[in-house]
Amino acid sequence: MHAAALTDVDLCEKDKNLAFNVNVLGTKNVVEACKKVNAHLVYISTDYVFSGEKGYYSEQDETNPLNYYGFTKLEGEKIVESSNLSYLIARASVIYGSRPAAGKVNFALWAIEKLKKGDYSEVVL
Repeated sequence: MHAAALTDVDLCEKDKNLAFNVNVLGTKNVVEACKKVNAHLVYISTDYVFSGEKGYYSEQDETNPLNYYGFTKLEGEKIVESSNLSYLIARASVIYGSRPAAGKVNFALWAIEKLKKGDYSEVVL
């Protein structure tokens, strides 16, 4: 299972080289390792590969990432799909989970803090 990624959307925009290295080249390295042992690969992707305009996406829907994070995860998907491995791509939509590591905030906690402060932001869901 390949769940490693740079998921900080803002950091991906600020440091595209880092995002590419982690999310695209990292995925390529995992794929190469899986090929060596003929492993089945489960790739954890994201719903950020979509534009968010429609919602309730299926795997048949057209992708159209609006940010660099979504772009890099989609590129990772393409690497997995072209690998000739047995694979599963799961496009997760994580809105709420356990409290993240210090210094990192998940989407739900970010939204709660913004609302507490009276700040309002548009988000794609």
